[in-house]
Amino acid sequence: MRKPIVVVALALAAAGAAYADDPTIDAHAGFVSTKTRAEVQADFAQSKRDGSNRVFSDSYNPLTMTRPARTRNQVLKELEAAQESGQLRAFSGEDNGSAYLPARATKRASNTSRMLAGTPPSAQ
Repeated sequence: MRKPIVVVALALAAAGAAYADDPTIDAHAGFVSTKTRAEVQADFAQSKRDGSNRVFSDSYNPLTMTRPARTRNQVLKELEAAQESGQLRAFSGEDNGSAYLPARATKRASNTSRMLAGTPPSAQ
């Protein structure tokens, strides 16, 4: 009876030992700096003063170059329309509109005489 317990205990110990290694790879292991930290910081400060530092930017903000597609008033009007039509309640419910969309498609399909699967309504 003890033999299976010992085998299981040894297997668990071996599995735990397999994960004990550190997976970190030091990419800079052979790097030796030729300048001190103070010298590098002084070079960086000098390049910022004379404008030669084009790689780094303290003033770059990509959000200043973007504009919204719609204004706040347009979005509020869309929200009011969705609330009035019941669309907002349908899409924010538990089923995320999965019952609303087929019902709406059925209303559209009833307007046409016959709809074939895979055929767009405009083709009939």
